Amino acid sequence: MSSAMDKALMEMLLEEKDESFEMPDLPEFLSCERNKLSLIGTVLNPSCQPMKHLIRNIPRKWQKEGRVTGVSLTSERFQFIFDSKHDLEDLLAKGVHTYNDWSIVVDRWYENPPDDYLRFMLVWVQIWNIPVNYYTEKAITKLGDLIGEVKEVIFNPVEPELQEFVRVKVLFDVSRPLRRSKVINFKNSDTATVRFHYERIQKRCYECQRLTHEKDLCPILIKERQDKASARRQGISIPKAPPPSVLQESDPLFGVLKESQVGCIDEMNKGAIAEAYFSDLFKSTDPSSFVDLNLSVKKDALFCCVKWAIESMSSHRQSKVLFAFEPGDLLSAFARPKAWPSFAFHVSELTHFLEKIGDWKVSEEKVGSNRGASLIAQSIVKGDRFQSYVAVGHLRWLHQLFEGERISS
Repeated sequence: MSSAMDKALMEMLLEEKDESFEMPDLPEFLSCERNKLSLIGTVLNPSCQPMKHLIRNIPRKWQKEGRVTGVSLTSERFQFIFDSKHDLEDLLAKGVHTYNDWSIVVDRWYENPPDDYLRFMLVWVQIWNIPVNYYTEKAITKLGDLIGEVKEVIFNPVEPELQEFVRVKVLFDVSRPLRRSKVINFKNSDTATVRFHYERIQKRCYECQRLTHEKDLCPILIKERQDKASARRQGISIPKAPPPSVLQESDPLFGVLKESQVGCIDEMNKGAIAEAYFSDLFKSTDPSSFVDLNLSVKKDALFCCVKWAIESMSSHRQSKVLFAFEPGDLLSAFARPKAWPSFAFHVSELTHFLEKIGDWKVSEEKVGSNRGASLIAQSIVKGDRFQSYVAVGHLRWLHQLFEGERISS
């Protein structure tokens, strides 16, 4: 009986044909009209950009909360439908967008998108160290073409150039690595190294310079680890590579300090950062300088600076760090997160980065009790001390202050 039923079912399945389904081409089935006020986007690093969190949180980052509706199309692609054309065009005009510090690519919706849809994004690139004899629009455009198709050059030979760089807007292929510099050869055998800085782009792989993965997941490094593991299994000894240099040729202290004189590990293996540094920075800096970071309020700017400080300590492999904050909203949010719901996102994100350090603590410390950090901040924003380096111990020009604090304690 059972075998007869199986045979009958098999014959029925064989007779059935898997025909494709024809979707009715009727207005009530189509969403094209609504899609006209929408954009489509894709994340570049899905492992660090969970789609459900992006759909929930990015309208607040865009300052469009309540005026846009997100739709998760796949694990990598999304759609946002806007209530107004103004909001849509305002967002698209801002260029590069990020989520969780990794770039995302967005473009307006097309009923029939091109084959290279969401493969390119418009990026403002700063070109530094342009040779003095090649300060022309054509030469600058040629340099910009090394990054991507140049769409705009901010340069006028009859107007003064106040910056050390020239800005160009390029159409960048996100499957390519970011070029950090390029050696330029000249007819007389001279050379120059032109440097590139990408505005609003934050995280990338610092091995291959691509926007699609973290360094630990870089295919180049994975291949190297696999080759080393294979060599060890075969009994082949691999010499250890020398540690990377802390001071690079571009560093102002290159050739002045020795490698043994730099680092940020003191005898107690503990660092300290005060919010006084950031407070002085905000008081002395033009708010328009935060435009490139897409920061519109001091709260978000402070969050971004503190996050950079945490990442700096983590990148220097600090295992014990005390972060001392001046009394304020952010410190209160750390102590009582439920009482400060407007800081919930910031505290959650900062805690995520702090976990990479291991042993950390957040405490209260007024500016007067940490004058060193405050003076260092003032030296940057008021004294034009723009050199960036990390040194063991305090700075020489603050010797008397720190010695006085040490004796008094």
